[in-house]
Amino acid sequence: MNTDCDVAVVGAVNVDIGGKPFAAFRKNDSNPGQVRLTLGGVGRNIAHNLALLGNHVQFITAAGTDENGRELEIQCQDLGIDISGSYRSRAERTSSYLYIDNEKGELMAAVSDMEIVRNLTPEFLADKMEGLNSSKALVLDTNLPEETVAALSENAKIPVFAEPVSTVKAMKLKNVLSLLHTITPNTLEASALSDLPLDLSNRDDYRRVGEALLQKGVKHVVITAGDKGAYCCDREGEAVLPALKGKQVNGNGCGDALMAGLVTGFVKDLPFQESVCIGMAAAVCTLETEKTNNDSMTLEMVMERAKEIKI
Repeated sequence: MNTDCDVAVVGAVNVDIGGKPFAAFRKNDSNPGQVRLTLGGVGRNIAHNLALLGNHVQFITAAGTDENGRELEIQCQDLGIDISGSYRSRAERTSSYLYIDNEKGELMAAVSDMEIVRNLTPEFLADKMEGLNSSKALVLDTNLPEETVAALSENAKIPVFAEPVSTVKAMKLKNVLSLLHTITPNTLEASALSDLPLDLSNRDDYRRVGEALLQKGVKHVVITAGDKGAYCCDREGEAVLPALKGKQVNGNGCGDALMAGLVTGFVKDLPFQESVCIGMAAAVCTLETEKTNNDSMTLEMVMERAKEIKI
């Protein structure tokens, strides 16, 4: 493992197989449209975006030695991402994620096949913690086994950023919130983690949920709300940030881009709210492309777009 990295990421890689109809989505019917196959997975998406934003990244994941696993190797090599600490298996297939969007690029349904990720156990990662702790920040996603989420959070000597992934998987964070530096839940995930209702139209709900999460020990909270923007808070204050305007082509991967931008801001010692704006700018850059990652995205591009958000 490379010990000269800005950010360490531990999480999932998938092959994303996505379909998007040309016209309004018709349920229980065949929809003429476009099918794309790209590398994805929350952890891999975050690592990819971090590299695009100029960070040196080490990424630990689980993948097969099949064609998709080899594609992962090639892409990470091209991006300068170190995956030497990853679990590799000849007997198991690389994870896949099958999703269908509507004509606007909004998710309609998905199925994930991620059994191989179970191999990222605390025991597998134990001798890799020293290398992980050599980075400035550790990012994890909750596709990992719950005991692994706990072990990483407990043994990290650097700030831990956690992407909740989904309402069900977010529950893996409940017992380690006090160990986390930053979480980036959407409204449903934030409600589930705080055990409080959250009405999108009620700012007081955001404040109550944010405060409840801070009381549980997490240091920074970013609640994302799609085209309604984001709410962020820490012990220094709070802000409601409006969404940047952009043409939605594909909503897949936007939250992962937000995390990458947020962590990039942290690595560069920028203020929390400014870092959130960088994350939101990275998200809208991703929203505007058909792929899970916008390979034309640069730090300069994202910083410029972030200026459009008034804190």
